[in-house]
Amino acid sequence: MTRIEADAQRFDADERVRTTMASALEARGKHELSRQAIADYLDALSLDAHAAVLDLGCGTGIVARAVARRGDVKTRITAIDSSPWLIESAKRFACRERLTERIRFLTGEPHWVIGPQEQFDVVILHMLLSRVADPGLVLKEVRRVLRPAGRVVVFDGNYDSVARATDALSGDEDTDGLWAVARPVQDRVMRAMPGLLAENGFRMEGSRAYAAANTPWSFYTHIASRYD
Repeated sequence: MTRIEADAQRFDADERVRTTMASALEARGKHELSRQAIADYLDALSLDAHAAVLDLGCGTGIVARAVARRGDVKTRITAIDSSPWLIESAKRFACRERLTERIRFLTGEPHWVIGPQEQFDVVILHMLLSRVADPGLVLKEVRRVLRPAGRVVVFDGNYDSVARATDALSGDEDTDGLWAVARPVQDRVMRAMPGLLAENGFRMEGSRAYAAANTPWSFYTHIASRYD
């Protein structure tokens, strides 16, 4: 069993954890940096009105809702996540924004995407590849479901370079323990991204770097404490 699968079981078993994680994902997605990044890559895509868009690893549906609100795409957006409870949360958030008819939410594994090959024009991987067991396998599957001229967007972090500071008097031991729980599975995935993309038949059209500073450590302790 992978850590992700074990985490999913814990989340499904605890209503408090489910609520906390959904709120945390929404807060992260609404952070200024995240909102700007989403707007930037959607602008760069210049989506066609009839484009078939997949938000893979959609979480609470932040990206899918952003696409739907823009109105560039007139077709129904597909959003997939491996967690049934996150999909239910995503449906509720979409309902609140009256976007239910614009997004099709499905439960599914990112390593094995539902449906036939060559069905999407754009696949968006927003904060997904750092949290899967095998990023290369996910990209291989993305290649399968993309149409010949299709494009993939990867947005994620280089978590190996994260510097942590707290007001705790106990030194690094406590924060190291919490980070071991809260940190992504693939903390260097963006460093490997050029090679992973090339290995799976993709050609990079462009890239952009973002920097985040002064994220409160309480953001992580709030999540990590729920694992105890």
